[in-house]
Amino acid sequence: MPLARILAPYDVRLGGPGSITAGELREQARRLGFARADATVLAGRSYVQACRAVWPLADAPPLGLGIGYQRQFLAVIRDGRA
Repeated sequence: MPLARILAPYDVRLGGPGSITAGELREQARRLGFARADATVLAGRSYVQACRAVWPLADAPPLGLGIGYQRQFLAVIRDGRA
């Protein structure tokens, strides 16, 4: 899968209907060849925990920040101000 691939937007809470499980994520990572990759997770706490079931050492820079601060943090990176 190319890194530039744009994913369709979704609004699903982890654990809710239609959300991915840690096992499914692990299988996807294996199938796509990312199971042993270094990972940075830019998501909320529950998604970070699920990702760390696959990539235990995954970095999660905005973890612990409220959603407003997370969005601000990511905007700085997106805009090249980091």
